[in-house]
Amino acid sequence: MFHTRKEANPWLQVKLKKHSEVHQVIIYNRRTHGERMKNVQVMVGFTKFHQGINIDDLNPDEICARYVGPGGDGELIMLNCTKPMKGDYVSIQLMQKTPTYLNFNEIIIFGHAGK
Repeated sequence: MFHTRKEANPWLQVKLKKHSEVHQVIIYNRRTHGERMKNVQVMVGFTKFHQGINIDDLNPDEICARYVGPGGDGELIMLNCTKPMKGDYVSIQLMQKTPTYLNFNEIIIFGHAGK
């Protein structure tokens, strides 16, 4: 299970083992407080975050998928990229200026490792 502190725009970034082309991200929502999963941006790119992205600074070319939500308890959220996207990092961020938590049970990233 993953759980952030209560903060504005909470996020998680996963470093892929190899440069990859990502086409889908599946989030297994937690069994309680599933409604917290809303206004989600999934991004794929080459930039390592040191902090989350502000809503105004989003690069549209790095947005794989969006999920409006709110999620349900234990929901399986399947997010398909609008197109296969290349990158070294996959980031999941709740785009909410009001402090909240990013929490879920598991994520699975589907794609193809590059050369």
